[in-house]
Amino acid sequence: MLHFLLQWNDMILIRRYGENTHLVIDRSAEQRNMRLLHSIGCGGALYAVLNNALAYQFIPGDTTDPTTICKPPIRELVAQEMAKLHSVDLSNNEGWCCH
Repeated sequence: MLHFLLQWNDMILIRRYGENTHLVIDRSAEQRNMRLLHSIGCGGALYAVLNNALAYQFIPGDTTDPTTICKPPIRELVAQEMAKLHSVDLSNNEGWCCH
Protein backbone atom coordinates (compact mmCIF):
# COMPACT_ATOMS: atom_id res chain seq x y z
CA MET A 1 0.00 0.00 0.00
CA LEU A 2 1.19 3.48 -0.83
CA HIS A 3 -0.96 5.43 1.62
CA PHE A 4 1.99 6.30 3.85
CA LEU A 5 3.44 8.38 1.01
CA LEU A 6 0.31 10.39 0.33
CA GLN A 7 -2.11 12.68 2.11
CA TRP A 8 -5.76 11.54 2.34
CA ASN A 9 -6.80 14.12 -0.26
CA ASP A 10 -4.24 12.70 -2.71
CA MET A 11 -5.52 9.13 -2.62
CA ILE A 12 -7.23 7.43 -5.54
CA LEU A 13 -9.13 4.16 -5.32
CA ILE A 14 -8.88 1.73 -8.19
CA ARG A 15 -11.65 -0.84 -8.08
CA ARG A 16 -11.26 -3.80 -10.37
CA TYR A 17 -14.44 -5.47 -11.53
CA GLY A 18 -14.98 -9.03 -10.37
CA GLU A 19 -15.39 -11.86 -12.83
CA ASN A 20 -18.81 -11.78 -14.50
CA THR A 21 -20.08 -8.93 -12.29
CA HIS A 22 -21.23 -7.16 -15.46
CA LEU A 23 -24.03 -9.74 -15.56
CA VAL A 24 -25.64 -8.19 -12.45
CA ILE A 25 -24.27 -4.62 -12.43
CA ASP A 26 -25.08 -2.10 -15.15
CA ARG A 27 -21.67 -0.40 -15.45
CA SER A 28 -23.06 2.58 -17.40
CA ALA A 29 -25.67 3.24 -14.70
CA GLU A 30 -23.00 2.82 -12.01
CA GLN A 31 -20.83 5.49 -13.65
CA ARG A 32 -23.77 7.87 -14.17
CA ASN A 33 -24.78 7.45 -10.53
CA MET A 34 -21.22 8.10 -9.32
CA ARG A 35 -21.10 11.32 -11.35
CA LEU A 36 -24.50 12.42 -10.05
CA LEU A 37 -23.57 11.71 -6.43
CA HIS A 38 -20.34 13.68 -6.85
CA SER A 39 -22.22 16.60 -8.41
CA ILE A 40 -24.42 16.96 -5.29
CA GLY A 41 -21.55 16.49 -2.84
CA CYS A 42 -22.39 12.91 -1.85
CA GLY A 43 -19.52 11.02 -3.44
CA GLY A 44 -16.01 11.19 -4.77
CA ALA A 45 -15.02 12.25 -8.27
CA LEU A 46 -14.83 9.57 -10.94
CA TYR A 47 -11.37 10.03 -12.48
CA ALA A 48 -11.15 7.21 -15.00
CA VAL A 49 -13.12 4.35 -16.50
CA LEU A 50 -10.80 1.54 -17.50
CA ASN A 51 -11.52 -1.69 -19.37
CA ASN A 52 -12.04 -3.65 -16.17
CA ALA A 53 -11.88 -1.05 -13.39
CA LEU A 54 -12.81 2.39 -12.10
CA ALA A 55 -10.49 5.01 -10.60
CA TYR A 56 -12.17 7.44 -8.22
CA GLN A 57 -11.55 9.83 -5.35
CA PHE A 58 -11.02 8.40 -1.89
CA ILE A 59 -13.14 10.04 0.79
CA PRO A 60 -11.97 9.30 4.34
CA GLY A 61 -14.54 8.44 6.94
CA ASP A 62 -15.52 6.08 9.70
CA THR A 63 -17.77 3.06 9.60
CA THR A 64 -20.87 3.32 11.75
CA ASP A 65 -22.47 0.55 13.76
CA PRO A 66 -25.81 0.27 15.58
CA THR A 67 -24.37 2.12 18.59
CA THR A 68 -22.57 4.99 16.85
CA ILE A 69 -25.33 5.68 14.31
CA CYS A 70 -27.77 6.40 17.17
CA LYS A 71 -25.56 9.09 18.74
CA PRO A 72 -26.99 12.60 18.23
CA PRO A 73 -24.20 14.14 16.12
CA ILE A 74 -23.99 11.11 13.83
CA ARG A 75 -27.72 10.52 13.35
CA GLU A 76 -28.25 14.19 12.44
CA LEU A 77 -25.47 14.07 9.84
CA VAL A 78 -26.86 10.85 8.36
CA ALA A 79 -30.34 12.40 8.20
CA GLN A 80 -28.96 15.51 6.45
CA GLU A 81 -27.14 13.42 3.83
CA MET A 82 -30.17 11.19 3.27
CA ALA A 83 -32.35 14.29 2.81
CA LYS A 84 -29.84 15.60 0.26
CA LEU A 85 -29.99 12.32 -1.66
CA HIS A 86 -33.78 12.20 -1.62
CA SER A 87 -34.14 15.82 -2.76
CA VAL A 88 -32.33 15.26 -6.08
CA ASP A 89 -34.64 16.03 -8.99
CA LEU A 90 -34.22 13.21 -11.49
CA SER A 91 -37.10 14.27 -13.75
CA ASN A 92 -34.73 15.98 -16.21
CA ASN A 93 -31.99 13.38 -15.95
CA GLU A 94 -33.44 10.29 -17.56
CA GLY A 95 -31.16 7.33 -17.11
CA TRP A 96 -29.26 8.68 -14.08
CA CYS A 97 -30.51 5.92 -11.85
CA CYS A 98 -31.05 2.26 -12.38
CA HIS A 99 -33.18 1.11 -15.30
